[in-house]
Amino acid sequence: MARKPARSRRQIANQKRKIEVSALKPKIFLFSEGRVTETLYLTSLARRQNTYAIDVISSGKNPETLLKDAIAFQKKYNRQPAAHKNKDDQFWIVFDQDELPDAGNLIRRITSSGFAYGYSNPCFEIFLLFHFEQFDGVIGRLEIKRRLATRTNEYCGTAFKLKTCARILDNVTDAIQRSKESVDKRKEENNDMGEPCSTLGKLLSEIHNNATARR
Repeated sequence: MARKPARSRRQIANQKRKIEVSALKPKIFLFSEGRVTETLYLTSLARRQNTYAIDVISSGKNPETLLKDAIAFQKKYNRQPAAHKNKDDQFWIVFDQDELPDAGNLIRRITSSGFAYGYSNPCFEIFLLFHFEQFDGVIGRLEIKRRLATRTNEYCGTAFKLKTCARILDNVTDAIQRSKESVDKRKEENNDMGEPCSTLGKLLSEIHNNATARR
């Protein structure tokens, strides 16, 4: 039997790089308005589902600054060697309505720049509340946070921050469905992105459903 020709060092190195790329876990690069609650929740979910790694690039800033940070980071990312990237890597900007004068305009700029977004009105805590109930009232972000604190002791009702979220995450499929329903209902009312709603179900579906598909 003829002996196969020995592979060159270049061929061996190329094969090694291919293996490294295929084994590289995809990342969600996160630009989040919230430094504590949003980051803790999303990184905890990613660890539990073990599909994406969450890489928090920027947090604790206003949405306009997050968009600028995301654009600057993506330029650097695009210059990286292929071995440092995964084709399933994603870029997400997570922010709330708060005092934004025109959330719709910001969302258009985010999507036209090639990023996905997770938007909540009035605040991120409405999405956490969806883990327990389909709340459909207009009471403002402070009352939403107080209501969430009555539903779970994993959320601090004085500091208004998430402490842990192990039990909250047990209800993630309910939150995804209620998030979608909140967006659909606002559209039916011709009040796109009105209060209360959250599009975070899209991001959670990406993490959660891909985990289910890969098992």
